[in-house]
Amino acid sequence: ARKVKDVCEFLDEIGFSSKLGAIPERVAYDDACHLLHGQQVSSQPRELLSRIPSLSLLGVPNSDRCCGSAGIYNLLQPDMSEELLVRKLEEILSTKPDRIVTANPGCTILGTSSMCGSSYYHTIGKNSAVRHGRSSKH
Repeated sequence: ARKVKDVCEFLDEIGFSSKLGAIPERVAYDDACHLLHGQQVSSQPRELLSRIPSLSLLGVPNSDRCCGSAGIYNLLQPDMSEELLVRKLEEILSTKPDRIVTANPGCTILGTSSMCGSSYYHTIGKNSAVRHGRSSKH
């Protein structure tokens, strides 16, 4: 188990410092439960994002709370899952981000489907976007 790491943990550990292009956006990073609670990975994704020139990393209130995805929890307990998600999205959107980033595709899918339909990537309102933390596009 010590040989298996999340990509954010690995890149931070090796001191990833490739030349990164500027992204002049306000970005809200939301903790993924499996990383935070299961693997104790919290600072590494934020550290990597903070290395991107012109990116403003926003603090999300109660970022450690579950979005309601939790594996198949959203399928087994849809009402409670929706309640958790609504609270989570209110907290994230209170930061007025241009982009929301998380390291969990389940969180991304649940969040985007709730806000905008069922596609993996959507625009929120006019200015915000949701994207999985490992996506190559921005």
